[in-house]
Amino acid sequence: MRYAILLGLIACGDKVTEGEPSNEGQITLDNDGDGFTVEEDCNDNDANVSPSAEELCDGVDNNCDGTVDEDVTTTFYADSDDDGYGSADLTIQACEAPDGFVSGGTDCDDTDSNSYPGAEELCDGLDNDCDEDIDEDLDVDFFMDMDGDGFGDSDNIVSGCSPDLGLSTIGGDCDDTDASISPLANEICDEIDNNCDGDIDEGVTSLFYADADDDNYGDPDNTIEACEPTFGYVSNRDDCDDIDSEVNPNALESCDGIDNDCDGDIDEDGSYDGTVWYADGDEDTYGDPDNTLVACNQPTGYVANSDDCNDNNNFFYPGAPESCSGFDENCNGEVDEEGAVNATTWYADDDGDGYGDANDTTTACNQPTGYLTDSTDCNDGDDDAYPGATEYCDGEDNDCDGDIDESDAADSQTWYTDDDGDGYGDLSASTQSCEAPDSGVLNSDDCDDTSNVINPEADEICDGEDNDCDGATDEADAIDESTWYEDSDGDGFGAASTLVIACNAPFGHVADDTDCDDGNSTINPDADEVCDGDDNNCDGLIDDATATDSTTWYVDYDGDGYGSDTITMIACDQPSSFIDNNDDCDDTNSSVYLASTEVCDGVDNDCNGVIDDDTILTHNDWYEDADSDGYGNPDSIASDCAQPTGYVSDDSDCDDTDSDINPATGCGESCQDL
Repeated sequence: MRYAILLGLIACGDKVTEGEPSNEGQITLDNDGDGFTVEEDCNDNDANVSPSAEELCDGVDNNCDGTVDEDVTTTFYADSDDDGYGSADLTIQACEAPDGFVSGGTDCDDTDSNSYPGAEELCDGLDNDCDEDIDEDLDVDFFMDMDGDGFGDSDNIVSGCSPDLGLSTIGGDCDDTDASISPLANEICDEIDNNCDGDIDEGVTSLFYADADDDNYGDPDNTIEACEPTFGYVSNRDDCDDIDSEVNPNALESCDGIDNDCDGDIDEDGSYDGTVWYADGDEDTYGDPDNTLVACNQPTGYVANSDDCNDNNNFFYPGAPESCSGFDENCNGEVDEEGAVNATTWYADDDGDGYGDANDTTTACNQPTGYLTDSTDCNDGDDDAYPGATEYCDGEDNDCDGDIDESDAADSQTWYTDDDGDGYGDLSASTQSCEAPDSGVLNSDDCDDTSNVINPEADEICDGEDNDCDGATDEADAIDESTWYEDSDGDGFGAASTLVIACNAPFGHVADDTDCDDGNSTINPDADEVCDGDDNNCDGLIDDATATDSTTWYVDYDGDGYGSDTITMIACDQPSSFIDNNDDCDDTNSSVYLASTEVCDGVDNDCNGVIDDDTILTHNDWYEDADSDGYGNPDSIASDCAQPTGYVSDDSDCDDTDSDINPATGCGESCQDL
């Protein structure tokens, strides 16, 4: 700046010669002091930028030639696979390497991070080390494996760095067109060398036997060895006569003097055309149907019939005498049936009362259903009539004693005399019988048999008599009695929970039951409600708006502690969001209330009815701008909430009569001023 001022002074002091232009009144500036004026310098705020400066790689036009970073950038190469080596095909000029770029461009495959100069060569068909050779020095001999069984053809060798599809590291396959043939295969009987050992069907053939009679059973003395049975041969050697097709292990033995089933026995038991014989163990000439034997000839101890029902006892057989023994001696399928030699006489019990009818009998070994050994029933058509039965009032001789409906009958009744004819009898006058006597009733409930209006069905009334015969006089169930309520606190009102029903009021009882606290004489329906936590007047409400000492509360929506009289509540306790004053003139704004400070905001903050009054402490100072240059006169001040016309907030004008003189123009600095 000093240099610029000096140049200006020198310019002001030069002599102006005739014919030369005058620079009087002009100021030449060089703000950064680099020797170039504002007009020459492309950035007169940076001394490192000028037409004579050296161009640097910094994104700035250092030498003011209109070009940025010319001839000073570096070439960087894209490194897409992030292996530290860039691709020569994708470059950028920059001062520093951007993200994804490196300084070297020697990568031969920038899409594979395993491929770069100096990388380890892998057997993958790629030039990993970027030496223009692929899979060098990695070849191995493999055997062609056409059938994919893991064994290759030893005569068909292929070189490579890895066993691709169709190659194997193991040779020795004797048939590379069949995957079931290999050195590890199992030899099977098929006239092929399956396991490639040079032998065919070794150890897998079978022995077969001639079947001359074609019964599927072979001759053990006539054999061949083969993989499969040929015509006329079978795999078993069980035939005992290979000339007769009806002689073999599956044939049925018959009574013909030949060993038909090849078991070594002739005409043995079980021959299909043999006779069924039945064992006769008790030698009563009757056979056991459950013990049989099939034989060509009758065996000893067997007979041709199966009629015996017990082959262990010779007293049991068809036609034997039947007795009451619990057994079927005559084998007719019945045990101890009628006609047994020692049968018992039984008496019918048709009514099932356990006593039999002497006129209805049968004989049998065992008790027949509905029969007994007893014969003493007097009426076998009635199960309530038998010796010893209970006598009833039913017109029958129930106990078989010859008498009907006697006085000791179980359902005979006690009858009581009813002299006053009110349907209730006298306990002191009774008789026992099946039928009712004259003037007799079945109850003895009358307490006065001389008056037909006194009995258990009569209404009790308050008259000093036991009207309903319950032993009490004028008791609580009297039809004309009253309800009385205990008045413990003596306030003339009783508690509904403690009542007495009586003809007359008991001591300490009243007819009113509306007391809600019978332990406090100041609480009753006639009392005044007060704010004390009690229902003083018994109206079901505690400390409600009717309380004589309740308070008026005002809503406080904005929570500033001052209420509004737009909504009020009368209550003993302060309700939520209510306050005991109505000093708020705007209950939607918490900064507006009676004691608030008035501020310049166009609102009556202190609720005195005037807006922005008495707010000198919050007024703003405004300065007159007479020349309208945006800068005010510090000596001409107006204080107000809002900006007055012709005033500004800036007080830095040095001449408010001239709009060309202000802080932006230097406030009159010139050669003359200097």
